[in-house]
Amino acid sequence: MFIFLSAILLSKVVYRLGEIFMWGISLVTVMGLLLASSHPEVIRVLPSFFKGLFVTQLPMPRPWDLSDVTKLLTTITFAELGGF
Repeated sequence: MFIFLSAILLSKVVYRLGEIFMWGISLVTVMGLLLASSHPEVIRVLPSFFKGLFVTQLPMPRPWDLSDVTKLLTTITFAELGGF
């Protein structure tokens, strides 16, 4: 394992291979997101999504429920671990 780790850390070829692989993964991800975003159902609800994102609705549609705390904590943890 030490030899393999040394080869990865010291070899420019292996590093370059990993970099190219990650660029490929990133490009495929972006293309997938763009394709999913161009779905007719998504485009149909886009105006209401942006309205809800930037315009505050008062009073709030539903009050804060204490059971939402675990969902919020899970979402924050997932995002900080690179989940989004």
